[in-house]
Amino acid sequence: MRTEIVEVIYGKHRVYEVSRVSGLLGTEYRVRASDGKHHGSFRRLDEAVARARECARKA
Repeated sequence: MRTEIVEVIYGKHRVYEVSRVSGLLGTEYRVRASDGKHHGSFRRLDEAVARARECARKA
């Protein structure tokens, strides 16, 4: 499994990282906050970035 950070979104109190995880079954994008919370796994990059931006606005 290979992980690469592709996008960083800065919120008021946290930083959200969108990472690309490539494995045997394909590629997925994961959203993780700087406090360690996982905010979802997505098949498309635009969905993951939208989720990270949504979380950044709420926090």
